[in-house]
Amino acid sequence: MRRLAVLLAAASLCATPALAQRISPVNGRNLLAMCSSHALPGQKMCEAYVSGIADMIGYEKASSPDKAPPVCIPDAITGGQLRQTAADWLEGHKDLSGERAARQVYEALKAAYPCKG
Repeated sequence: MRRLAVLLAAASLCATPALAQRISPVNGRNLLAMCSSHALPGQKMCEAYVSGIADMIGYEKASSPDKAPPVCIPDAITGGQLRQTAADWLEGHKDLSGERAARQVYEALKAAYPCKG
C-alpha cells in the first residue's frame, strides 16, 4: 500500500499543469461607463483598454499574417479615436452590455476598420 502511495505521489509531481487563461472581468457596461466618463481617468482607462486590444490585433497580424483578424487600423488613428469608436459601438449595442468587453471592442474595431481587399 505504501508503494502505491509513493507511486501516486511521484506521478502527481510529473503531471502537466493545466493551461489557464486569465480573462478580464470587464464587460461592455463597465467599459462604456469608462469610455463615456467626463473624468479624464475614466477616459484614459478606456483608451488603454481599447489600445491594448488594438495592439494585440496588430501583433497577431505581424506574427501570423495567414491567421490575422480582419481588422486593419490605420497608423494615424489615435488612442482617443479608438476610445470613441469603442464608445459608439458599445452605445449602439447595449443589448450585449453584459458580455465581455474584449469581444465587444474587437467587434467595434472590426466594424470600423475592416481590411480592404
